[in-house]
Amino acid sequence: MPAPSVVLDLDALKTTLGGLTMRKRTALASELRRLALHMADRIHYAEGRRTSFVTIGGALVAAGYAILALPR
Repeated sequence: MPAPSVVLDLDALKTTLGGLTMRKRTALASELRRLALHMADRIHYAEGRRTSFVTIGGALVAAGYAILALPR
């Protein structure tokens, strides 16, 4: 299922951010930075798992061919 498309209203975003105090802007920037790092870590974790599954799958296929090649 494809992800829903998101339309970003830049004017509304500017208005909303413009109404924030400097302290709230700093807090928001900090949270967004933390969120970006967390998402990057999740992507890295998922790629690592995918690599592990592919490696194990390749080893199982190779073992299957090796077993079939054994003389009976």
